Amino acid sequence: MIEFVFKPTGSRLYSGRFRLKGEDRITTVRLGVSDKGVAKSKLRELVVRREREAAGLLPKSVECEFAGAPMLGHLQGFLECKNRLRDARYLYELRNRVAKLVRDCGWNVLRDISPASFERWRANRKASNKTLNEYLVSIRTVLNWMVSTGRASENPLLKVEALPHHDRRQARRALTDDEGHRLLQVAGRFRIVYHLALQTGVRRGELASLRVSDVDLAGHSRKLHLRGSITKNGKSEWLPLRADIAEALRQHIEQIADPNELLVADLMPTTKEHRHLLRLAGIEFTDARGRRADFHALRYTYCTNIQRAGAHQRELMALMRHSDRSLSDHVYTDTNLLPLASVVQALPDFSPIQIATQKNVADCLGVSLPDAKSNLNERQQQADAEGERHDRSHSVTSSHESGDGARYRVRTCDPYRVKVVLYH
Repeated sequence: MIEFVFKPTGSRLYSGRFRLKGEDRITTVRLGVSDKGVAKSKLRELVVRREREAAGLLPKSVECEFAGAPMLGHLQGFLECKNRLRDARYLYELRNRVAKLVRDCGWNVLRDISPASFERWRANRKASNKTLNEYLVSIRTVLNWMVSTGRASENPLLKVEALPHHDRRQARRALTDDEGHRLLQVAGRFRIVYHLALQTGVRRGELASLRVSDVDLAGHSRKLHLRGSITKNGKSEWLPLRADIAEALRQHIEQIADPNELLVADLMPTTKEHRHLLRLAGIEFTDARGRRADFHALRYTYCTNIQRAGAHQRELMALMRHSDRSLSDHVYTDTNLLPLASVVQALPDFSPIQIATQKNVADCLGVSLPDAKSNLNERQQQADAEGERHDRSHSVTSSHESGDGARYRVRTCDPYRVKVVLYH
């Protein structure tokens, strides 16, 4: 260990230098006193404190500095640090969760946070286990950042166990073509919303946030712009539009003067209104298998129809805006509507091929078995006489007859002779 005091050149006040055991660099500090004995005492106190901090017996100086800082201040520091590293939607949701925990649990400063206070809050919430686990992950993320930046010595919620949960994603089904037509016929003023959802698969929240300026109908482009600020993954996307929905949007936009106005404004149906429209269209909200036909099922319908159209996997993922192909294949595709029967009918035919015998030749020609045998023998002799590039050895032999209806198998290594004997 190194430890000594000195006066820098041109200074009348002492400074000190030290290096603790296990450290690679020497630390220089200004002691600010002119007496050498006092300077040594101050340096010794500083070294002792640093040794205790390194041993975990004292909190670090930076921890003392932030010990009384409000938790919302730490949260703001985290958001500023991660602003360019994470997408805006992620930071927005994390901020809301952590701010709610700070407010509900009374976590004004770091020392107020404890596992017991979080578990009490969690026990009184009616949210699903998955949602409660997301709150735990969000506050842990901020606390881990505080530890990595020296604002805290440890994460007080590190050992809190997450709640068990299973993937309870609501089972949904796709609408058939007939159901889609019937729903549009009874949709009334909501028709443009349902038509847009069926032909683009855009989510309910994204539909509600679309503006008139997001629709591009110039020339032959016919595209829908989904801004990153309204999409689930925070990415800006362009979706192509069919001619029918493009024309419907053109007529709808003609009635809106301001291009910055919401595209569907107050035309989003509530859950109650959606159920009423399904009843008018004769569509069950929940089928016999417990699958629902709620508004999000229109996105399932869009995905299934893309599959039915024979799109490649990458095209399907791009149109659905999925980064994981399993979502498109296993979650959003309703296999009941896929043309599985047509696919099966297109498979190769592996039916057994009937072997030509004297009996089935006789059946086909409508003659008796002796006449068929005589006919085959004559054709065999003719084939032997005609074949200049074939030897005269018999290539077709018959087994001894064991009674009426006996089968005679054709055996040959020359397919030409078989063809001549059987079909000429």
